[in-house]
Amino acid sequence: MKYAVIAAMMLSAPAWANERDASVVQFNGHSVTIQARGLLGYVPDEIEALALRMCTSAGKNAEHQSSFNVSADVVSYFFVCV
Repeated sequence: MKYAVIAAMMLSAPAWANERDASVVQFNGHSVTIQARGLLGYVPDEIEALALRMCTSAGKNAEHQSSFNVSADVVSYFFVCV
């Protein structure tokens, strides 16, 4: 039974990863704003990677500046491209 529970958890793990649904809501070459499901207080790796990818397209690096809750489960992450 223990192995069945572990197997079920491992099979559903990819679904957890896709629940964040990050989207770029603003990008102008100097900054990028990304909204995604999450908790305020930390920046998930996939959000940092998306911000870096956007800023790299302008030849810059991404630095996290601030985050705030848009709703109960959606966070807005603001990065500056330097």
